[in-house]
Amino acid sequence: MRRLLPLFAPFVRGVLVLVLYAIAPAVAQPRVGWQADLATHYHGVSGLVTVVDAHTLRVDNLYFDGAGIDVYFYLGAENTTAAFTAGLEIGPQLLGIAFDGGSLTLDLPSGETIEGWNAISVWCTEVPVSFGDAVFAAPPAPPGDYNGDGAIDAADYTVWRDTENQSGAGLAADGDNNGVVNTLDYTVWANHYSGPAATAVPEPTGLAILIGSLVAYRFAPRRRIKGPWAVIKQ
Repeated sequence: MRRLLPLFAPFVRGVLVLVLYAIAPAVAQPRVGWQADLATHYHGVSGLVTVVDAHTLRVDNLYFDGAGIDVYFYLGAENTTAAFTAGLEIGPQLLGIAFDGGSLTLDLPSGETIEGWNAISVWCTEVPVSFGDAVFAAPPAPPGDYNGDGAIDAADYTVWRDTENQSGAGLAADGDNNGVVNTLDYTVWANHYSGPAATAVPEPTGLAILIGSLVAYRFAPRRRIKGPWAVIKQ
């Protein structure tokens, strides 16, 4: 049995990592990965805005002809004229700068975060009017992301474990969308697992057998058999 223990070591390490990650507190970044696809109103404005972190946005495929009067990106609590008028100015002055599909990084003012700001606009402050705007929305969850935080890790395994054998519509851990949470959904999670020891994620049934065997061996009673030539441990 002792000779077999090294063979189990990778699985045991994987189990320990999963346990540690399951009990460790998660540090959530609000709305990271959320996006807003700017709808065109004036001056050819369009682009895809992505939340990089709580204090930073990135605009990709940005188009704007550079015209207008005093133009900035503005955040609003909602996608309305009143909300943008009372909103938060971010990024540089856009007047006179033409964009033809490039990217732009927008840093929020010191002390501000994206939390509470639900819409964004290329905003002409003098008129006031929106040249292009959109509401932030969460992107579709990747396969195996059962808690919707954008990562496939031990927390998603916990969601699967806690809802296994449940059936119905809209179950978070129904990775294959067949209406039942079962081992097939575990496989979806395991195939996309991106946490530590990703190459040594054990099957749930095999994991239970392995742990039980190791515990039984560790605490099994031992006796000595004495003979005239040797002492044998069992």
